[in-house]
Amino acid sequence: MSASSTYTSPETGKTYTVVSGGVVSGNDLNGTVQTIQSGTAVSGTQVFAGGAVQFMVPPANIREQVGFPVSQVVTSDAASIDSVISGITTLVGPSTMSDDTWTPIPATQIIESGGFASNTYLGPATTSIINNGGISDNVTIMGASLRSGDPMMIPGFNTLFSATQIVSSGGILHTATLGSSGTLILNGGSADHITVGTGTVLQKTGTLSDVLVNQGGVLSVSADQSVENVVTSGGVIILDRNANLTGTFQEMYQTTISLTDLGNNPSAVSGVIVKDNTTAGSVLEVVSSGAIMNRISVKDGFSSPYYFKSAPSGQGIDLMIGTPCYCPGTLIATPDGERPVEKLMIGDNVLTATGETRPIRWIGRRSYDPMFAYGNRDILPIVFQKGSLGNQLPRRDLTVSPLHAMFVDGYLIPALHLVNGLSIIQIEKPSHISYIHIELETHDILLAEGAPSESFLDDSSRGMFHNAHEYSELYPDAPVVPVQYCAPRLEDGEELARIHQRLKDYAQQALSEKAA
Repeated sequence: MSASSTYTSPETGKTYTVVSGGVVSGNDLNGTVQTIQSGTAVSGTQVFAGGAVQFMVPPANIREQVGFPVSQVVTSDAASIDSVISGITTLVGPSTMSDDTWTPIPATQIIESGGFASNTYLGPATTSIINNGGISDNVTIMGASLRSGDPMMIPGFNTLFSATQIVSSGGILHTATLGSSGTLILNGGSADHITVGTGTVLQKTGTLSDVLVNQGGVLSVSADQSVENVVTSGGVIILDRNANLTGTFQEMYQTTISLTDLGNNPSAVSGVIVKDNTTAGSVLEVVSSGAIMNRISVKDGFSSPYYFKSAPSGQGIDLMIGTPCYCPGTLIATPDGERPVEKLMIGDNVLTATGETRPIRWIGRRSYDPMFAYGNRDILPIVFQKGSLGNQLPRRDLTVSPLHAMFVDGYLIPALHLVNGLSIIQIEKPSHISYIHIELETHDILLAEGAPSESFLDDSSRGMFHNAHEYSELYPDAPVVPVQYCAPRLEDGEELARIHQRLKDYAQQALSEKAA
C-alpha cells in the first residue's frame, strides 16, 4: 500500500490513513517503542528486539554487552497491518566473553482500547496483549528454538521460546493459528476460529469457540468454563472440573480428553450418552460417584468407541476415543505360513516385516453392532483393495479398523488417513464389525495379507477390548513401560499428503489400464 492509500477495517468499519512501517529495532541504548497514532494504519512493520550493544562503563571503562526489548503500541483508533514482531537471544554480560550468556530479549505488542491489528506474526520471545476494547484479526503465533545459555558450551544448545497471545477481559481475537510452542491465553476476552498446531490454548475465563486441535496441540479448559464447537485431529483436550465442550464436538480420529479432577481410578468413572433437549444433538456425560463432572456435546448418533484409563502421570483420568484392530479373516504371516488372525493364539509365533520370528503375548478382541456404528468413521472398517499399496500388496483385500496403522514409506499411518475412495475405501454399511489385535513383547510390524502393518501397542488403551481383564490375569506382575513406537507415526502434514496422493494416483492409473 502506498503512503497515500487508506485502509478500512473489516472488523470496525473505520478508515485509516496508511503509512509504511519499515523496521523497528531495539539496537540502541534506550530500546524502541513504536506507537501508532489515532487515525493511522501502519503497514508492514518488522519489530525486532535488539542486543549485543557494547559500551564501556565508567569510571573503569569495563566492557559490557546488553540487549534491549522493543514494543509496538496500537492506540485507540489506530491499526497495525501485516506486522512481524519477534524477540531474539543475544550475548549479554560484563567484562569478558567468558561471562556472557545467550539471553532472551523480548518483543511486545499492546493493542489498546479501540486499537486494531490484522495479519500479525508473533515470533519467539514475544507477547501480544489485547486489552479491553482492542481487536486482533488473523494472527500467527509461532515460537522457535533459539540459542541459549553459556556461549562457551560446545556445540551449545537451544531452548524453545514461546510466542504468546493474551486476550484480556473485553479484548477480541478473531482467527489465530498456533504453531511450535505458540500459546494463546484467554483471560476474560473472546476468541474464535482458532487452529492449534503444536501449541497450547489455555482458557482461564472468557468465550472461546470454533477450535480445531491438531496432532500435537493442546486445548486446556479451566474449571467452570466451556468451549463451543471443537474439532480434534489427534490433539489433547484437558478439562478441569465442570469444564464442558458445548455446541458440537467432532473427533476425527484418536483423541485424548484428560479429566483432571476425577482421581485416578478409571473404574469409578463412566460415560452416558443423553439427548440434549436444548440443542439438536446429544451429550456425553462423564459421571463419577453419581455426579456429572463434565459434559461433552456430540452429534446425534455419536457411537465412537471410548473408554477411561488412568493418565500416564498418575493424576487424573483420560477419556480415550477410537480403537485400532484387524478384522477376522485377515491372513497373518507366521513361520508355518499365513494363518487367519482369529485362529491365532497366545504363544503362537508370527513373522515380522524384517523376517524375525516373535511369539504372541496377548490378543485383544472387540465387536460392535453395525446399527450402533452407522455413520461413525472411527468405527466403520476400511478396506485396502488388492494391490492398493503398490508392489502387489496387499495380496488380497485387507480390512482393518480406521485407526489401525499401516507401514508406508517408513511411517505408521492410520488407515483412515489413507482412504482415497478408489482403492482404499471405508465400508459405510457393514453386516458385522469385529476387530482383533495382536500384541508382541514390544511394538513391531506384522505382515497382514503380505502388507506391513502394526502390532498392538498398549498406550493405556487396553481397556477398549472386551477381554482386557485377561491380560492382568495372565501377567499380574507386568511392569508399566514407556510407550515406544517401532517407527514414526504420521497423521498430518505435507508428507502424508504426498503419500496419499501417490496411492490415489496409483489407483487411478490402475483403473485406466484396466479400462484400456
